[in-house]
Amino acid sequence: MLYWGVFAAGRNELYGFDLNHANIADNHRRIEAGRAGIVDAGLLEAARHAIGVFGGTQTAEELVADKARQVVGLKVADLSKPWPYAAEKFDLVQSWFALEALPDWQAFDRALAEARLVLKAGGTLAMSNTAHGKGWICDERHFETLFVTADQLRRRIADAGFSLIELREVQSADVSWRDQGYGRLLLTHAVKA
Repeated sequence: MLYWGVFAAGRNELYGFDLNHANIADNHRRIEAGRAGIVDAGLLEAARHAIGVFGGTQTAEELVADKARQVVGLKVADLSKPWPYAAEKFDLVQSWFALEALPDWQAFDRALAEARLVLKAGGTLAMSNTAHGKGWICDERHFETLFVTADQLRRRIADAGFSLIELREVQSADVSWRDQGYGRLLLTHAVKA
């Protein structure tokens, strides 16, 4: 959660949820460590990249500590069931490598509907999904994924009530990323219509 939080520019209240209790516990540990200035190399690299994109005078360490202090709450919840937040609560919903791991297209569409529900009018949906794959590997565990294409995603975004701003398909040049199932990615920017 904190990894992607560094890409939410400015002062924010950051919320997140995950179905796995262990992931929530790990995120709490990383947030507390970040608040104390203890940051792993991957998170520092992400923070440096975010500073390069958004600018600013903070060091990567300061950005991580600042974002860690902006985390308001983490919950255990299912992405494809009703989300544990009020309607029209957020300006931004980020989803990174999650929707394609849902069990079927109905769950995928329910998650998009929930994202739209919790966004304020004109709110932004930012997503990254693996494309043209049937699985990815994380921590040596294989996860089955839906076979997502740009055309499918474009149609589903519109059907869920979003206006698509940008959808880019990116191919990774990094062999280790390709071997893990992240060879082709779909980067999506949409707004609540």
